[in-house]
Amino acid sequence: FNNSRKYSLLVNLTRNCLLFIASVYIFVYIVIALYRIWYPFEIEWLEGAIVDHIRRICEGKSLYTKPSLDFIPFIYTPLYFYLSALLSKIVGIGLLAPRLISFFSSLGCFALIFLIVKRETNDKLSAFLSTGLFAATFKISGKWFDIARVDSLFLMLFLVCIYMSRHKSETSILLAALFAGLSFLTKQTALFMSIAIALYYIFTHYRHFFVFTIILFLIVVGTTLIFNHLTNGWYSYYVFTLPSQHKFMYSMLIPFWKDEIFSHLPIACILSIFFFLIDNSSKNHQRLFYFLLSIGMLGSACLSRLHSGSSKNSLMPAYVIISILFGLSIHKILELSSKKIILYLICIAQFGILLYNPLSQVPTQKDLKRAKEFIIKIKKIQGDIWVPYHGYIPFLAEKKTYAHVAAIWDVLRSNTKPKVILINEIKKSLKNGDFKAIILGDSIPDIIRPYIEGYYDKKQGLWPPVKGPFEYVYTRKLDTD
Repeated sequence: FNNSRKYSLLVNLTRNCLLFIASVYIFVYIVIALYRIWYPFEIEWLEGAIVDHIRRICEGKSLYTKPSLDFIPFIYTPLYFYLSALLSKIVGIGLLAPRLISFFSSLGCFALIFLIVKRETNDKLSAFLSTGLFAATFKISGKWFDIARVDSLFLMLFLVCIYMSRHKSETSILLAALFAGLSFLTKQTALFMSIAIALYYIFTHYRHFFVFTIILFLIVVGTTLIFNHLTNGWYSYYVFTLPSQHKFMYSMLIPFWKDEIFSHLPIACILSIFFFLIDNSSKNHQRLFYFLLSIGMLGSACLSRLHSGSSKNSLMPAYVIISILFGLSIHKILELSSKKIILYLICIAQFGILLYNPLSQVPTQKDLKRAKEFIIKIKKIQGDIWVPYHGYIPFLAEKKTYAHVAAIWDVLRSNTKPKVILINEIKKSLKNGDFKAIILGDSIPDIIRPYIEGYYDKKQGLWPPVKGPFEYVYTRKLDTD
């Protein structure tokens, strides 16, 4: 009896330790995010350009327009930018508005992962562990949960779609299609993930398939027609044409599965596979739904990661579905096995693999000082300057902003007529000396390198306002035409 009681106490202690660890990951992320939200400068190198998009909307200008040196939009659908612009009218134009949307969207992701697993299992423990695991992927997904980027909003909207898809009512299916459409209007990746849900309805309920597909089709096609009309076709150019012309880095295929999925989440991946091996026939097509959804979300994450120019944010859909399957599998194992302590210890090991230093994820006073010095130095330069690796920063220095190099590169690595026009515009501006100075790192695009090095001299170096390689001030040569 005493041994049994001691074992029971040990099981409870291990369980509470596991819950504590999951809670710490959620708490630590929230603390990090609340600190970073108020940081006035870039945390990630594209954040400033997001603010330039928002400023453009607030000024009443079209987001999707002919690519030029003045402005080129990113190759995303527009919902995140318009929501950020709307919030900016309340909190002011800057990084705060888009970060607030991302932060609350990430909390929405946590809540929805919990609700999805809770609804499938009626088990709060498994649901909470799923949420904690996704929170623990903050570092390995590039620390993008809370920054001014589209990913958290896109995922939150799609998680609503997942949650509603498991209900049987017509209203739920309508809402699932609506949120799938809103997710697509935030990031195109949602369209591929939505195919998995449509396939599920084909196997289970034809009527739901037609309702879901028709509503989603109307949203995607309808908004495309409207935006194309309003932008003279430039919407489709950025949202569909450019992404389709970019190369895939197939060399990333093995590193994606080996280094970015399995090496970080080995136990969660094994448990996820275990979930599909268990007889789940009594769970209302549960196994079929999550099998198709896994293909959709893991496949979309893989394709996005193979897309040239991708970053670790592409992994977030994969981490979401693995986190959900992690909770579903834990619940099933707890139902079938009496050796709970072994499962709890295995889960603790998985959380341990994801351990990271929270302090390294927040900007320091040194970062803040460098950003302020960067702005002061470019403010002192007389005339127009081009800072292609940083959006919004020139605006803070009371300078004119220009297209971000990432958006420029999206156009330059395509085979379209606007590419030729843009190249000629850039070359002409450099030759004519339209810029008194250019601030660049060593990674100058080869297509414009001869014009920069031919007409500009490399001068003093600068620490950039976001962690990254050293940058240099290139000033106009005196002996040029």
